[in-house]
Amino acid sequence: MRISVISLYALMLLAGCAGMTPEEAKVSEKQQLTDAMTSLRDGRPEQSIAQFQAIIDKADNDQQKTQAEIGLAYAYYKNDDFDEAYARCNLFIKDNPTHPQLDYVYYLRGLTKLKQGEIHLQRLLAAKAPTNDYPEELREAYDYFSELIKFFPQSDYLDQAYQQVDTIRQRLAKYELHLAHNQFALGNYKEAANHAEYVNKYYSDAESRKYALTIMVKAYKELDMPRQLNAAERQLREINYQQE
Repeated sequence: MRISVISLYALMLLAGCAGMTPEEAKVSEKQQLTDAMTSLRDGRPEQSIAQFQAIIDKADNDQQKTQAEIGLAYAYYKNDDFDEAYARCNLFIKDNPTHPQLDYVYYLRGLTKLKQGEIHLQRLLAAKAPTNDYPEELREAYDYFSELIKFFPQSDYLDQAYQQVDTIRQRLAKYELHLAHNQFALGNYKEAANHAEYVNKYYSDAESRKYALTIMVKAYKELDMPRQLNAAERQLREINYQQE
């Protein structure tokens, strides 16, 4: 269905541009981009996909074409077609290494992986038993936002990238704590302690560390590990004191 819509829209564009002067065609291309963005803004991503693809297929102007390619990647993202959005971002980055909006495409690629990771994470959190599966997409998204921060320190998307990094850290901590809780419930106290220790070591927010230390205290009691128990209790007291 989507292919037929794209083909129909392309034919309409070709018919509309026939007989135009170069200046008129240039104005028409700009209007087509505006129309595609309007469709996207109005909640019609499938229509905007067809519009952007038609522009790409016929564009003579490299600037108009690359703008349409960026718009197309975003339209797929808004249409929840994250695999296609991700592929479009990667292709654009490969083909346009010096494009002035490359930082946005890096940001969009990170958002796409973040969405995939959140979907994966929700499925894992809904599982009642521990699993060896892991929301690797979240780690990939973390890497992509980190690349944006590294390669584009003056980017307008820098603040958002830092916020997304914090979000991903919270999501990953939540999953490690989920695994720790489930392992403790199953009596796998060493595994529970390992997951909780990871959160306590690598995640700095107080609530995640507080929950992790609580599990560690319980697990070390069951494992009869007094030295580790005392250290965890001391850290837990320090966090509670700081929050008073």
